[in-house]
Amino acid sequence: MKYPPADGPTVSDNSRIEWTEATWNPVTGCTKVSPGCKHCYAERLAKRLKAMGSPRYRNGFPVTLQEDLVDLPLPSIRGQASTMGHPPWR
Repeated sequence: MKYPPADGPTVSDNSRIEWTEATWNPVTGCTKVSPGCKHCYAERLAKRLKAMGSPRYRNGFPVTLQEDLVDLPLPSIRGQASTMGHPPWR
């Protein structure tokens, strides 16, 4: 289940990640840190989403805090194991 509807900010409270129950990511974009970043799928996806007019990717791929998502999960994840974003790939 996602809160609020799919056209707004979302929190996944039915994560398939075995060590957590909920996930959310208030940050979009990334900073390239190694040669392994040369063919980054996420950067290609960000370019596509920007071209499609996605407001979360209006800045393209630079790291961007989505301020409206920062406090979003607090009411829905109290007492749950939760995680934010993804581990750094360095």
